Amino acid sequence: MLVPGSPRERARADRGHVNIVRLLQDDPVLADLARHVAGGRRIFAQGVQGSSAVFTAAALAERLRRPILLVVAHLDDADEALEELLAAGVDAVRFPALELAPGESGVSIELFGERLGVLRRVLTLGEGAAPVVIAPVQALM
Repeated sequence: MLVPGSPRERARADRGHVNIVRLLQDDPVLADLARHVAGGRRIFAQGVQGSSAVFTAAALAERLRRPILLVVAHLDDADEALEELLAAGVDAVRFPALELAPGESGVSIELFGERLGVLRRVLTLGEGAAPVVIAPVQALM
């Protein structure tokens, strides 16, 4: 049963679906993580399963009203995380890896342009904009 005005009721989206990001925003553990991030500390959350890390990053971005960088292990993980967040109506963008093969020196102009576009977007964000920037670890090397 949902109590009017409760966090669970506020998390209800259109057609009776639960908005998982809004529900997570009210979680005391997430509030503690948000305090650490707001204080300038980096956080590392472990023990997460499935899509919980993705939606936790989205809830932090929404709660703090600032961009959050979500680093994932593989290129496919970044694509999956982006799809999940966009399907949930979350502002998210993928920071792609350059995907160079060993011994290859040419950089794909499309990937380079996409990377510059993401950087430009983050650098020119307005007040309160809070996208989740998803990057495979290879993109940061």
